Amino acid sequence: MTEGSGQRRDIEWLRTRLKQHADSFDRGRLWNRRQAFYFTLGASVIGASTTVLIAIQQNDLLSEKWKSTASILSLLTSAFVSILAAWEAFFDPRWLWVRYTSTLNSIYELSDQLEYLSKKENEPSAEIVDKLYERLALTLQQTNSEWEKKRASRIVNEAQEGGPT
Repeated sequence: MTEGSGQRRDIEWLRTRLKQHADSFDRGRLWNRRQAFYFTLGASVIGASTTVLIAIQQNDLLSEKWKSTASILSLLTSAFVSILAAWEAFFDPRWLWVRYTSTLNSIYELSDQLEYLSKKENEPSAEIVDKLYERLALTLQQTNSEWEKKRASRIVNEAQEGGPT
């Protein structure tokens, strides 16, 4: 096997890895964006519903049965808003959406550089391919480190506040 064919395999392998990571972070980015939207919208709708249910309790035209039902429903919806807020705070889809978008943009940049160098030099040197791979590995490591730091700080904060760990 010639050195050039091994180099082409390395380039193709890196292209494949960049695409796999880009696809993964794009799916995660879209998922977390939707989750952030649904959490925000859900909390708003349920909060507004709670307000309407409390207002219904004040209506003198309704029977006591309807007022009692509205009272129970307002308690349930207000409890559900608290659960939704805790769920959102734990998973923090907005932070993940922003972080995954940043990582995805870095991967796109690496992919563009590989394609540019492949067009410009026909076949980038092994040293250049290695440097691009090292940048990919660093990008993934930074994303993971930020996530670990965020999770660790949350655990420390919860422990200090006496909450769940």
